[in-house]
Amino acid sequence: MNTRVRHCVCSIVPPHMLRKLAESDDPQLRKKATDTLNLTAQLRGQRQFLGLVAPARLTPGALTRTVYNANSQQNLPGTLARSEGQAATGDTATDQAYDGAGATWDLYRTVFGRDSIDNAGMPIESSTHYGTGYDNAFWNGSQMVYGDGDGTVFHNFTGAVDVIGHELTHGVTQSASGLVYHGESGALNEHLSDVFGSLVKQYTNHQSAASADWLIGQGVLISPNARALRDMRNPGTAYRNVPGIGDDPQPDNYANLYTGTFDNGGVHINSGIPNKVFASYAVACGGNAWDTAGKVWYRVATGGSLPATATFSQFKQLTVQGATAIAPGSVAALTAAWNAVGVS
Repeated sequence: MNTRVRHCVCSIVPPHMLRKLAESDDPQLRKKATDTLNLTAQLRGQRQFLGLVAPARLTPGALTRTVYNANSQQNLPGTLARSEGQAATGDTATDQAYDGAGATWDLYRTVFGRDSIDNAGMPIESSTHYGTGYDNAFWNGSQMVYGDGDGTVFHNFTGAVDVIGHELTHGVTQSASGLVYHGESGALNEHLSDVFGSLVKQYTNHQSAASADWLIGQGVLISPNARALRDMRNPGTAYRNVPGIGDDPQPDNYANLYTGTFDNGGVHINSGIPNKVFASYAVACGGNAWDTAGKVWYRVATGGSLPATATFSQFKQLTVQGATAIAPGSVAALTAAWNAVGVS
């Protein structure tokens, strides 16, 4: 396996959506999608480099946020817009990026005892208003980057706190396990980001596992036919007949695993399978998803036993071991959740 794919650009909008939009009959949508795909491809090399560079500044135990305004350009980080402790600026994207970074830091610090993204006090830097109508948000190996969306298919990406938590978790995975971004390990990489992105939203909104909607990126897609980018509890149902995009392709069972080469072997597609496991397990446990299920998953994600090329079966085994150690009474529910999606 080529380990360079550990540091590829991990963006919130799956490439299958953008590729379909790039074939749209609408010339403006076609151009926006093509520009986003091309720019994301260009950024891949930058992220590979940045992913190997240690943060220049560390502030152990302290939340340190800095938000920049890229001013619709592609030069990072851009103009300083807001630093830690400063009042809201009035710019929606800047303030949402600032608050979302804080919400993510708070979940990891308060619930899991993690000291920022790298567990060593890494400052959280973000750039908003990246490019012109850029249809994505991503972690580039050292900071967050947010586009404004095209205003027709996609909204501003800072508006969903789980999107922010999702992308920052790619930094956690990069630091903790380096899951190779290809095939099943790549799908697990995306899955972990969906899990902790959802936990950020649930923790921020004081939602129990039963009351949570389990949607990722609710409101990011503008179409009335779309509830979100993904539905963790019911993969494959997040959107239907969205003009230019079509239907949600995520499978909810291993028997329907995507085995093609697109999207690094379907990393955004196959993540729906373990997503369903986590959501089902968390609901079965009752209470808050970050308590039992979240702590089992955090143990697996950061405990040092997760292989960089982990399969779903290996990940299942590690979660069962984690549940046995943390909440042995929940092992039966966890095993049932894995069996229900065909991972034995």
